[in-house]
Amino acid sequence: MKKGLFAGLAVLLICMFPVWCHAQEETETEVFYAGEWEYCLNEDGTATISHWEGEAESLVIPGELDGRRVTGIGDHAFLACTGLKLVTIPDSVTKIGPSAFYECSGLTGVKIPDSVTEIEAYAFCLCTSLKDMEIPDFTVRIGKMAFTASALTKVTIPASVEEIGSWAFGTCLSLKEIDVAPGNENYAVMDHALTETKTKTLICYPCGLTDPEYTIPEGITRIGRSTFSYCDNLKRITIPEGVTEIGELAFSNCRSLAETNIPQSVEKIDDLGFCNCQSLTDLTIPDSVIEIGRDAFYQCSELTLTVSKDSYAEQYAEENELPFRQA
Repeated sequence: MKKGLFAGLAVLLICMFPVWCHAQEETETEVFYAGEWEYCLNEDGTATISHWEGEAESLVIPGELDGRRVTGIGDHAFLACTGLKLVTIPDSVTKIGPSAFYECSGLTGVKIPDSVTEIEAYAFCLCTSLKDMEIPDFTVRIGKMAFTASALTKVTIPASVEEIGSWAFGTCLSLKEIDVAPGNENYAVMDHALTETKTKTLICYPCGLTDPEYTIPEGITRIGRSTFSYCDNLKRITIPEGVTEIGELAFSNCRSLAETNIPQSVEKIDDLGFCNCQSLTDLTIPDSVIEIGRDAFYQCSELTLTVSKDSYAEQYAEENELPFRQA
């Protein structure tokens, strides 16, 4: 386990929490109590769990509280329950809310029923021991960073999934395999990487793969947000012609990446696109690039850019005091 990596990620995410908590405090919702459970009522009279006061290591969440059917696991309901190891969610639940199990660092397994259609943002983020989990067959939506920094080794995306948020499986250092069930019209796996088919966007390369080289498949037009973040085993990445955009944080913290290329088709390199690529020494920016985002090469301490005279890239390098040479 790379403690420094997760510590930095934890600080980043915890800094976001005051915004969410403030928004939650402004919402006046009546809270009910049933033993070690707190819950709120939904408009249809069903219950959403809002907090758990227990200390068990293995937990079966009840399907009813005070005779009310439990249909949701609410925001932050099990926040930082670090002693929790195994959780079984009842088949009455249809939604797992934002940050529901955030930083449950001791959680090793969770059973999610097929009734769950939504797994919201950050739901299992920083569950650094979570190895045993299957996404239910009828899930429609997986929120951003839903499983970031978990210990998953394999993920299967069901045919029902229509939306996967950015970095949903980011920094899963043990993740070696992503599959997509037959019949999914929105996602596919191309040469190990998860791809959004309609936009031809590469969205997740498994961090646990040990191959030192990777060639992005032909036909991809965009490298999505954080697609290769923390893929420390990669030393060389080849980007094909046809890619027009390198997304935010796309190659961030690829600390072993020593060689890559930017083809003539690329027009935009987004914010922090190559942030902290410590081993990258040379990179040619073609004239086709007309937009480079904030801190695109931040903490690339060994990097020298090669640019054309009077190009946008040369102007960017000068304005940001980056080492460069003219082609």
